Amino acid sequence: ILDDILSVLKATPTNSSPGMDGLPYPLWARLFSHLTVQNLAVQVYNDAMHGVFPPSWLETILVLLSKAGDTTSLRNWRPISLISCDAKLFTKMLTSRL
Repeated sequence: ILDDILSVLKATPTNSSPGMDGLPYPLWARLFSHLTVQNLAVQVYNDAMHGVFPPSWLETILVLLSKAGDTTSLRNWRPISLISCDAKLFTKMLTSRL
């Protein structure tokens, strides 16, 4: 699992928005250079593979991005959901295995 996580982390753009925790990908990359964090991540991701998710992975922030045009019209807004980077790493890891 660790190799999968590190591979996905290396391929992830560093300018992606973090979730509610505010921890961006560059910080995760630095954290994953420590063995203790790697061991903890493997445990968390193994738990997630068995359906046990950290509470922070179940929280999202809905942000509305303005499109071109009249901003008073709902059609000119695009919603995006921000989730924490560690949760995104997990979903990207699962996707890479498909």
